Amino acid sequence: MARFADVIEEFNGRVKVVMAGSTRAGVLSCVLILFAAGGCETASGPHGPPGDLLDRAVTDYEAGRYETAGGRAGEAMRSATGPQREDAAYLAGLSSYRVGRVDEAERRFMIASASSRPETAGKAAAMLGIIRLDQNRPREAAALFEKAEGLLAGPEAIRAAEHARLARRLAGTPAVAGGFDYAADAPSTSPSGLFALQVGAFRDAAGADRAAQSAQEIADRAGLGAVRIVASADERGGRLYLVQFGRFASRSAAAVVRNQIGRLEYIVAPLQAMAVGH
Repeated sequence: MARFADVIEEFNGRVKVVMAGSTRAGVLSCVLILFAAGGCETASGPHGPPGDLLDRAVTDYEAGRYETAGGRAGEAMRSATGPQREDAAYLAGLSSYRVGRVDEAERRFMIASASSRPETAGKAAAMLGIIRLDQNRPREAAALFEKAEGLLAGPEAIRAAEHARLARRLAGTPAVAGGFDYAADAPSTSPSGLFALQVGAFRDAAGADRAAQSAQEIADRAGLGAVRIVASADERGGRLYLVQFGRFASRSAAAVVRNQIGRLEYIVAPLQAMAVGH
């Protein structure tokens, strides 16, 4: 039976956690996901359909062949039952999302979010949260991230909680509170009117520094300039450090670049232009 290894790199501290399992026990431990970055290793072994289709879909996804991965995962989803069907739906959703078919991705993530496997359901809920943020629907996004937090464990649960906090903060801003302005390209609440890719929001300056150093390599490769650390506050007035980079005229433009660089865990947020010392 094939074995998979997935290295999960937590942004604040670069803590590495290794998970392993068979394809049938959870294809999600192999693919690039919301809270993970890294490849997978496979060993050959006998697989019948739809397990074989799912194995091949994972390989295609890791190689950047998203159309092919989506087709194979979709076929596996149609022929499988139970948790394996939902695993296939999740991978099919990721593939659709990476090629810009958001409506199709959303339908597939909805199937996966009903999985009896907590990891599958949690990651699908988190991806639905990302989609809701892209649509400027932060209240719904917060609820989905909170669901993901309850289903996931370790660094992934921590990341879901961070995303939930950000979504709640966005829901409380004048641009969305009370008015329910859910247009995907509603104006930014930043004084500049621009958006950025937000790596995370950190309680401690050291964690923000580590995240900024890691993200700078990605920003440099994409030609997106310097990573900024901005002091902010949470909904209770507590200190937060936001790590952001890039400047985009619209939410959708920022989302396109985020998907191109392959960092689905980054959130599109109003640009905070004033980096401050700490």
